Amino acid sequence: MVRKGTGFNAESFTEDDRHWAAYLRMERGLSHNTLKAYSAALYQWRMYLERERCHHRAVPEPFVIRFLREYGAGGRSATTRAQLISALRGFYNYLVVEEAVLSNPFSSLPLPKQWKSLPHYLSVSQVSQLLELPDLSKPLGLRNKAILEVMYGTGLRISEVCGLNRENVYLEEHFLRVTGKGGRERVVPFGDAAVKWLSRYLEEARPHLVKDPAEDHVFLNRDGGRISRQGLWKVIKGFAHRMGIRNELTPHTLRHSFATHLVEEGADLRSVQMMLGHASISTTEIYTHLSRQKIQEQYTHFHPRGNDGPPDEKEKDPPADPD
Repeated sequence: MVRKGTGFNAESFTEDDRHWAAYLRMERGLSHNTLKAYSAALYQWRMYLERERCHHRAVPEPFVIRFLREYGAGGRSATTRAQLISALRGFYNYLVVEEAVLSNPFSSLPLPKQWKSLPHYLSVSQVSQLLELPDLSKPLGLRNKAILEVMYGTGLRISEVCGLNRENVYLEEHFLRVTGKGGRERVVPFGDAAVKWLSRYLEEARPHLVKDPAEDHVFLNRDGGRISRQGLWKVIKGFAHRMGIRNELTPHTLRHSFATHLVEEGADLRSVQMMLGHASISTTEIYTHLSRQKIQEQYTHFHPRGNDGPPDEKEKDPPADPD
């Protein structure tokens, strides 16, 4: 063990950082984006320790509090601060298991309270409008139509759409085999509309885009390679601009719309969880809040007493007080 007060040791920190990253990648199977976020959090911690000349394995308690106060003073949101604490807590939990430190200096810290923001989603009519936008006379337009139908028909994440392989598409059986977050594999059903347009794309458009016969990805760019996340994002943003909703339409909006519409129509929450690939049903439960919100709106709009009674019964002015 290292004594408290020992100066910062860059070589030791780098070694622990490298081993922890390997553990997260190989044993926990975390995604590239999650690993990148964890690495960014550790970088912030490293810069502070280096400046304060403190060894990461011998952190006095006041150091943690001062670091978090300084980090939060930059105007960062509660969500960002909570992610930082979670990442550093995980790092030190790993060091405790590896017997590199005796205790976790972040273990007793409460996470900043976060407001759960309800995800934005499209109405059924807006989805219908969106699905009519691609130009079906061109291979890329037919590709875009198939992408939109698959995204709304399955609720796949953007990374799952980009990474979808032909061998994992079962058109006759109406399901896809998808590898999601943490390397977890799931089977996702999809309906007649998505099957129809995906079949047309594979038969009529993909042969015009593919350059390498060995290319196995389903959705390709104009150069014949796998469509990237950035490329798909630009496609969605282009349609958003045409619909006049710009900042509210992202690839994840279709995933939220898929889940919200299922729950509104009475789908079992556990089934929705499995289709979305959520590790915990608590993540899926946010869509019940959206459903309740919709019910409240319906009640307020249609019930005679939902909005202070019908218009003809509302008093324009309060009665005068008697003398």
